[in-house]
Amino acid sequence: MVKRVTLLTPLFPKCITFIIVMFVSSSLLNAQSIRAYTKRADELFKEKNYYGAAQLYSKALNGNIDSRDVLPYTPVVHKHGRKPKGAKEIYLLHQLAESYRLYHDYQDALPNYEKYLSLEKKPDVMAYLWYGISLRAVNEPEKAIEALSKFTTEHTQQDNYTALALKEMADCRFNIEQQQNVKRFTIQKLPSPINALGSNYAYAKMNDSIFVFSSSRPDTIGKNKQVIYRSTLYQYNTNQNTISKLFQQALPYDAAAAQFSADGLRVYFTGWNEDQKSDANKYLIYTATRSSVDAPWDTPFALDSLVNAPGYNARHPFITKDGQYLFFASDRPGGLGKYDIWKVSLNSFGLPNAAPENLGAAINTPDDDMAPVFLADSSMLYFSSNGRVGVGGMDIYQSKGNILSNQWNTAENLGLPINSVKDDIYYDSFGNADTSYLTSDRESPCCLEIFQSIKLPPLPEVKQPEPIDSSKLNSPDTSAKINIPAVSIPVNKLDEEAERRKHILDSLNSATIKRVSVNFDFYKAKVRPEDKNSLDTIIQLLKDNPDYNVVIGSFTDCKGKFDLNLRLSKARSLAVKIYLIKHHIAASRINVDFYGEQHLILPCKDDATYDTAQQIINRRSDIIVTKAKNPKWVPSGKELDIDQILDDISNGRRPFRYIPDEPIAKANNNLKAEKQLLREEKARVRAEHLAELREQKRLKQQHEAEAARLRREEKARAAAERKARLQAEKEARKAAAREKKAKQNAANNPYVSKQVTANNNKVVNQAIPSHIENELQQKDRKIATLDSISEIKSRLLLTAINHRSINQVFTVYTTSDSVHVDLYDNGTYDHDSVSVIYNSEIIVYKQELKTDKAITFKVPVEPNEKRNEMIFFAENLGEIPPNSALMVITDDTGKRTEVSISNDLMHNTIIYFVKLKKH
Repeated sequence: MVKRVTLLTPLFPKCITFIIVMFVSSSLLNAQSIRAYTKRADELFKEKNYYGAAQLYSKALNGNIDSRDVLPYTPVVHKHGRKPKGAKEIYLLHQLAESYRLYHDYQDALPNYEKYLSLEKKPDVMAYLWYGISLRAVNEPEKAIEALSKFTTEHTQQDNYTALALKEMADCRFNIEQQQNVKRFTIQKLPSPINALGSNYAYAKMNDSIFVFSSSRPDTIGKNKQVIYRSTLYQYNTNQNTISKLFQQALPYDAAAAQFSADGLRVYFTGWNEDQKSDANKYLIYTATRSSVDAPWDTPFALDSLVNAPGYNARHPFITKDGQYLFFASDRPGGLGKYDIWKVSLNSFGLPNAAPENLGAAINTPDDDMAPVFLADSSMLYFSSNGRVGVGGMDIYQSKGNILSNQWNTAENLGLPINSVKDDIYYDSFGNADTSYLTSDRESPCCLEIFQSIKLPPLPEVKQPEPIDSSKLNSPDTSAKINIPAVSIPVNKLDEEAERRKHILDSLNSATIKRVSVNFDFYKAKVRPEDKNSLDTIIQLLKDNPDYNVVIGSFTDCKGKFDLNLRLSKARSLAVKIYLIKHHIAASRINVDFYGEQHLILPCKDDATYDTAQQIINRRSDIIVTKAKNPKWVPSGKELDIDQILDDISNGRRPFRYIPDEPIAKANNNLKAEKQLLREEKARVRAEHLAELREQKRLKQQHEAEAARLRREEKARAAAERKARLQAEKEARKAAAREKKAKQNAANNPYVSKQVTANNNKVVNQAIPSHIENELQQKDRKIATLDSISEIKSRLLLTAINHRSINQVFTVYTTSDSVHVDLYDNGTYDHDSVSVIYNSEIIVYKQELKTDKAITFKVPVEPNEKRNEMIFFAENLGEIPPNSALMVITDDTGKRTEVSISNDLMHNTIIYFVKLKKH
């Protein structure tokens, strides 16, 4: 570890001597400092600490020697010295570019490669290869092909570097082809706490509310209070929006890429030790079990040699839904190249029981093939590879096949925007075809991040495109308003209209140099830390190109009032603008638009279906870099109302932003005024939000008071019912005792004759045996008690029914004399209880609904009744309101009718059964 050093220089007594000595020593010591920085940077480069090397190479190159740097070789503190020239500058440029590239910071590598190639008369030919790869990684495929062609021309050897260059050029051509037909998906980075500092990747589902992912976020403090970035498995609770470690015990190794059995009782994951020098058996697949879904995990252990082959690596496990197979990646012998994808059968304990099989050339390549996921419902295998032609880096592919025969179709690239010019891996859809998750470093120069992908509905197909003159639409706008000439659309020619709109969209976006989106937390207008990397790329682009300008268009989701959302979107635009101004971007280059809850990307309803986590896609600011002097926000094509937007443009109705009653403040170069404006907007939004929260709180309290009143009434009704039942039992016991006493008195009365049965079948008095008499008396008491209880039940239940209103009414027509009814809990078992009254008689009384066992009864359908009335009465709301049930009605012919019932403590559901005559 490098230590901080502070050195003091004594003052000279004579001013003239001091000036001369300082002038001479300044140049001398500046050169020493550059050499010291370069020497230390070279050491870090050899140690593969490319990030640290890049920092020191950059300071040495710019002569920016800072006392805060950790340099034991620096004899003095010196700032902003002379920059190196000649061979030293060329060497530092090359090393700095290499450090950035090896650190995967291609954006910063590019300008250093370009300057190196322009200054060096005989540059290293390999620089053209790495320069081309860097261009590909920042999505400049045309320039990348030029640089790579230069490399293949000068590098005549047919080796791995030539093969790499040819493959990269194929990737660039594939990228250009894909950009002409981008699939309709919206790709959105997941918010905090999932994406945080460090790498976050491999999002996996444990159950409906718990997801597990891997993260190298700073978590552990070492012996010298150093922050250690160790990959750890975390579980994310979607209900509570909290994260915690998957394993309670500390693991002595890094852990990542977890997958779970269907019952959630077994986990597989990759474990490795970063400090291990040897690459043999560095990566191993571990497994662990637990006794129940709420129990902690047992200590993990590595799988045997069937998976973890001695001397080789295994990683990225995936267990199939039926628990019979485990897919994994390994560099073991028998493969086609580096890492191949294999599968192995599992026994009933989840452990390998046979030799693994390679998935073959349809899946594997001579390079790396990793992160397999097999979806049994579609028989589709998803994986990542850098050995096939793709967009760039690791791309995600799919292949349909048969897991039993191990036969697979040729892998197909998922294309843009699922894949990017950087690494894309760990794809999984969790059984939902429209929503999937993947890991990528597309928006970060250093780290992996987790993204959500949502499939959008397709645009109308175009059969006969009719081109239009789009040159007028491409011209930069120099006024405050966009003056786009109206386009005449032929009547009843939908295909031509769709094509015209496509041309308009292409023309609008053709002037866009770069476009990024940042997202906001619910009811917030503060730039999130995880979005600052995206904004920093915009800032650097604006600094490098003084003629570029930027427009910020901000939006909200559908939650809340329209006017409040409009002001909230304005506050979000101002927040992004202030962030740019703080980083020395002139306010005159920044244009601000805001649209409230317009132009949604994901469907949104302000009702029970609203999902705060998913709607972050709509809570966004689009930042668009362009050469236009006064740019306005333009659509990307993903907006749900894109047809209406393009129609407004084609008919000259732009700008289409809602203009509030209050005047919109003009751009102000004064940062203080901008901040004040933002504070006012935030204060106003917060005040209205607090008012809305208070109203919600009042309604909640009102609802809770009503619920408490109903609980009290229910409690009083239950108490009255219990009291009446006890009283009835008491009266029944007294009546039975009186009857018994009367019989005893009659038996002991000598004047009462006994009955006997004579041969002529006439009944005469006869004594009854005592055990039979006691049995009859107990039966009489039970009948009397039950009759009293039934009468009380009917009276109390009918009273409660009359206090509720009718929520649902259904009519069932049948020709049968009776119907059979089965009642189930409609959804999740949550202890719902119900009573059922049929033609004023209790059929079901306070019975609990279940999902696996029905409440069953049979009722007659009286032909004399105009309508046979069945009342469904909710006794409680269960754990998950409302009280919902599925009623399955079966008549004598076997005909089934299903009725979904939903009640609360204020409403009843009525089902009428009507008897029809048989034809």
